[in-house]
Amino acid sequence: MSEDRNQRWGFSSERLAYWYLRLNGFLLLEDVNLHSDTGSQALTDIDIAAVRFMNRTENYIIPMPDDPKVCECSTLINLILLEVKSSTNRMNGPWTNREKENIHRALRFVGVVDEIRINEVAASLYETGVWTDNELVTIRMFTTGARYSNRMVIDETQQLLWDEVIDFIVKRFNDYTEQKADTGHWPIDGILLRDLSLNNEIGDSERRLLISYLFRLGRTVRRHGRQEN
Repeated sequence: MSEDRNQRWGFSSERLAYWYLRLNGFLLLEDVNLHSDTGSQALTDIDIAAVRFMNRTENYIIPMPDDPKVCECSTLINLILLEVKSSTNRMNGPWTNREKENIHRALRFVGVVDEIRINEVAASLYETGVWTDNELVTIRMFTTGARYSNRMVIDETQQLLWDEVIDFIVKRFNDYTEQKADTGHWPIDGILLRDLSLNNEIGDSERRLLISYLFRLGRTVRRHGRQEN
């Protein structure tokens, strides 16, 4: 396949992460540029900012089980700032360099904490990747990639793997076929993702591989037993 055709028919890996979080009941913003306070330059971006509320339920009669890795949260507001990578999980420099204060900018953009607490919350996110007031808001830094890494402040509980993301999506579409049938209004990548998930003419390994190519992951899935040290 030529590069032009690949670009034409492929979708970004961020879109696969988007559908995973959307099916888990999150409301999302994608590709959020964070600009300098004194100029037009974009200093960094948030791949995905996602928020989910404690009382979220889909299908009241037969509730859809969401992934506890991202959904288990004791506060009303569950906010995730997600960095997306096709290979090993990692965070870009702008998110780890405290002097740049990009987490401060992200917190101000989202607006779930008062300005008076911005320094406290940002310090916790830089140090541990998580902050909570134990009642209203929990904020967590997440990454998604093909392999775990122990080079970040966040551990495996806040690192998603592409094979797990794909498996969740496929299971959701297969377990709730009727409820997820009316997709004509969806973006085309979601429609194709559902069609691949429900295609009974292919095996699980082939399905996983086709989905990974559709979202430009190549052969990075099914390597979660390997960790970068």
